[in-house]
Amino acid sequence: MVPPKVIISHPDSDDLVKEGETKEDLAKGPVDDFLKRWVNKHLKLAGHPKQIDNFGDDCKDGEVYTVLLNNIAPNDCDKSPLEESDPVQRMTKVINNAKKIGVDTAITPEDLNSGKEDLGRLFVGEIYNAYTNPYNVNEKECYCKIINDLLKDDEDLKAKIPIVPESNEVFKKIKDGLILAKLVNLSAPGTVDERVIVKDPGMTTEDKESNINLTINSAKSIGCMIESSSDDVLNEVRKADIDLLYQILKPIIYKKICVQEYPQMLRFKQEKEEIEELLTLGPEDFLKRWFNYILTQAKYDKKLGNFSDDVKDSEKYTILLNQIDPNCDKSALDESDLLVKATKVLENAPKIGARIYIKNEDIPSGNEHLNKFFSAELFMANHGLGEATNEEKMQASKLVDDDAEGGREERSFRTWINSLKLDGVKKVNNLYEECRSAILLLKMIDKIKPGSVNWKIVELKSKNPFKIGVNCQEAIDASKRCGYSIISIGNKDIQEGKKKHILAIVWQLMKAHTLKVIGEKSEDELIKWANGRVSANRKIKSLKEKKLSDGLFWIELLASIEPKCIRWDFVVKDNPSSKDKEMNAKYALSVARGLGAMIFCVWEDITEVKSKLLLTFLASLYDVAQNHEKKE
Repeated sequence: MVPPKVIISHPDSDDLVKEGETKEDLAKGPVDDFLKRWVNKHLKLAGHPKQIDNFGDDCKDGEVYTVLLNNIAPNDCDKSPLEESDPVQRMTKVINNAKKIGVDTAITPEDLNSGKEDLGRLFVGEIYNAYTNPYNVNEKECYCKIINDLLKDDEDLKAKIPIVPESNEVFKKIKDGLILAKLVNLSAPGTVDERVIVKDPGMTTEDKESNINLTINSAKSIGCMIESSSDDVLNEVRKADIDLLYQILKPIIYKKICVQEYPQMLRFKQEKEEIEELLTLGPEDFLKRWFNYILTQAKYDKKLGNFSDDVKDSEKYTILLNQIDPNCDKSALDESDLLVKATKVLENAPKIGARIYIKNEDIPSGNEHLNKFFSAELFMANHGLGEATNEEKMQASKLVDDDAEGGREERSFRTWINSLKLDGVKKVNNLYEECRSAILLLKMIDKIKPGSVNWKIVELKSKNPFKIGVNCQEAIDASKRCGYSIISIGNKDIQEGKKKHILAIVWQLMKAHTLKVIGEKSEDELIKWANGRVSANRKIKSLKEKKLSDGLFWIELLASIEPKCIRWDFVVKDNPSSKDKEMNAKYALSVARGLGAMIFCVWEDITEVKSKLLLTFLASLYDVAQNHEKKE
């Protein structure tokens, strides 16, 4: 029987500490004692006359469990078990109530009726964990169904897939990082070097942590906004796991919802909006535009403003599906019961080829995540836009950045900006367009050096060219006040979205932030540090040296941080070919991520020796080394 992990930071444990005791003392003490205090606290809050001394006889009639569950989750757990005279029926209702708050137990009604202390303790522990770590059960089930479809043919996952959506086994099955890593590679193939993934069923906790770090840092490198940590996954922190799955699945679900894949989406441009402005939209905004475009075609006068309240009545889904395919009837509009209406929507969706991962209740509940995924599935099944015209295809092709190197740098910079979690900035989708008002630049400058921007002269939402010019000039002036090298760049260069100039400014900001994070080390100091860890023939004088292209400098540096992390049989040392260099570079990046490095460069930056982004890689490895030494 595994006792629950006491979450001392959870507010519900604040008033369980006795005089002369700390929360840490409570956490280190007997789990039995902690759980008894917690149960008795809620019995008292509920006005229940009894307190428990044990988890056996004191709990076997089900009354304590019923009162406890009702007190912590009154909207989900009623007191109907108390109306049952049959002990088994009473405990069946108790367990069903517990499941409503996310308890997934193998304990039977007979187990609880038996009065066995260890089983009662385990059940209370499961209730405690579910209560202190709540998550959306329907989201879990939806994500499991999607994962089963995505990974059903993966040979490495035969023992893990399928996952039973209705159970909580997903939390155990993802805790070695293997499923997560496979999902990241579905989103962006090759992001995780599979040579670095530990796949042995008998892997250690250290191996699992490495896999999870590798996955999380790889996901961040392709733009996933992840808050979860390896500790969360290892400890089966369920809400954090569900959030992690959502963030990793998003780029897979939305992968093709873009103008490059569907030039027809150029039709979504609004009046007085430039094409370039349209391109700043993310997939979710494009979905919203698509939805409203189809509704307009159907001569439906209401607009979709969100994927929660605006879809609860199923009306817009019904109109959308009928407009795409008249075989999808509109009978849902005649119903008053929201669940019946939603059921009819889900019955219609397969008629346009959509797969159903959500439940009918997810529509009237207004679950935004699930309704976005459902809408994306509808779009991908049949968008109802017809074929793109030749003009649309030509226009879309012109929008694709022909400068592969510049595009790569722009993506790296966007990933870095998104990692800053700037106030009021959800996600940067088009660096050049979103910098034209200078607000994004100003927020970056102020994040790196608080107080450096004169916000009094900044117009946050102005479309007036003169006022935007003032914003752009303040971005230049603030950068110079911070000591950043801004040469031959004027406010018009920013306002007009000139790529070369915007990349130059953002690089100065990225460089300043990168070096600030590691204690204001200079590039020369970082090179000196690295040279002290690699062999004589690998030492360098600058990050522009061509010998860095084979990846061996980086691999030796990683081995100096953690010797066990490198398998030298995967590394080509002697006269590596172009392909060998590529494989070495990919290996180095994945090993670094496994050690916990947050990396913004890609393997091509190593083989092509792009000194700017290599500086960020070197700084990240320095940071990892410092943290590794602290642990030791």
